[in-house]
This record gives sequence, C-alpha cells and structure tokens, in this order.
Amino acid sequence: MKCLQKGTRFPIQKKVLLIMKLTLAFILFFTFQLYANGYGQQKINLKAKKIEVKEVLSSIEKQTNYRFLYNNDLIELNNTVAIHAKNAGLEEVLPDLFNGTALTYLIMDNDLIVVKENPAIARDVVVRGQVMDDKGAPLSGVSVMVKGTTTGTTTNANGEFSLTVPNANAILAFTSVGYDDLEQPLSGSNTINVVMKASQKVMDQVVVIGYGTAAKRDLTGSIVKIEGKEVADKPNTNPVASLQGKVAGLSVVPYGTPGKTPDIRIRVLIVLVL
Repeated sequence: MKCLQKGTRFPIQKKVLLIMKLTLAFILFFTFQLYANGYGQQKINLKAKKIEVKEVLSSIEKQTNYRFLYNNDLIELNNTVAIHAKNAGLEEVLPDLFNGTALTYLIMDNDLIVVKENPAIARDVVVRGQVMDDKGAPLSGVSVMVKGTTTGTTTNANGEFSLTVPNANAILAFTSVGYDDLEQPLSGSNTINVVMKASQKVMDQVVVIGYGTAAKRDLTGSIVKIEGKEVADKPNTNPVASLQGKVAGLSVVPYGTPGKTPDIRIRVLIVLVL
C-alpha cells in the first residue's frame, strides 16, 4: 500500500467532483434564500375605514407579487370594509378581509389566488307567503318578524308578505291584535302560508288599547266598569247620558233638541317627564 507523500496532487477527476459539489451546495442555498424572501418578506400595509373589498385586493397586488383571479359579478366584492394591516402576511390579511362574507379563497401556484363564493356560507333568502284566519279570510296588518332579530314586515290587504331572511332555516314570528302569536320555522322553504287562530284570552286579563294589547296591571290609567243594571233604571232617552257622574272625568252635555246625540267629553291628564 502506497502512502501519499507531502505535496502529492489529487487526480484531476477528484478536483472536478469537489467543485461540482460546492457549486451545487451554493445553488441550493441561494434557491432556498430566494424562496424565503419571496414568501416571507411580502408584507402588506393597509389602513382604511371604508374601502371596497376589490380595492383591497388591488392594493395587495401592488404591494406584493400575488395576483387575484375572481368574477366581477360577485356582489360582495363591492362591500365596504374597514381594514388595518401593518407588516402583515397574506395569511393574516385575507381571513380578516373575508370574515363574515360569503367569499373564500384558494392559493394556487405562481402566487395566483382564486377568490370565489363559499358554498358553506348561507346566503340571504327572500321568503314570500300569505297569512289567513281560521275561516280562510286574508289578514292584513299582521307583523311578520325573523325571530331573534329586528328584521320584519307586515302583510298587505290580501294578507301577503315578502321578507328577506338571513338563511332558509330561520324562524318567522307572526303577531296580530286579536289572534294568538304564531311561530313558523322555514325549514329550507322560501314560500310559507300560515293560519292564525282568534285569541281566546279573557278580556278581564287583557285590555285592547287600539294599537296592541296590554295586561291591566301594566296600565297606568284607571279603568271603570259600569254594570248595565246601574243605568237601566235611569229615565234618560239616551243610555250614554246615564253615565254622567259615574265615571271620573266624563262629562255628558245634552243638546237642547230632543233625540239629539249628547256631546261626550273626557278629561285627560298628560304628564311630561323631562
């Protein structure tokens, strides 16, 4: 076995192989460095209180190498949002931008990002229907509300209504003076017809006040009840005149002409609390 003496040179093949290995190592190093710079240093700076979603996407394109692909007919791209991003990455900005919308995104190769509708997000649904009583007559002026919200409408003269609800699984609440309250789940349907039953509430417990109902205990005014027997024996030509002196604040002024309807006046006290 021969030993290499000091000063012995390596064969030319070994030198070439060593140079190739070093070159490959440098190439790999710079490749990973460029990759890190391309994806790790594309920071986004945005600050706006009222800006359309598509304008935000355009600003991101100007600041980075990303390009967005979307359908201009997507309505929610015109929605205005508030956004504040400082040296933020794409993975921080986009989830915040699309939060609460029906939009989602998909990152493709070559920095291309596809923006599309999110099928998992339920969209607004227009519900139409008719409200009738138990005899089949349409009910007008019925209040139709989305349960748990302030969204609502009223039925027209034909008992028909049209209402935009957050999703097809919402619950509609129907209320009307003189009828029992009714709740009806949509269960995915956009057409609903309901029948409301006449209320059987005892009048001693509920007072109709013209624009709704209220329990007697909730009323601040006085309620006077006059029995028929108290006025039956009065010698008045008009039964209304017999109420004179029996109701506080009530004044019945008869006309001089016999048979003429008397003038009824009620004293009302209004207190303003400032």
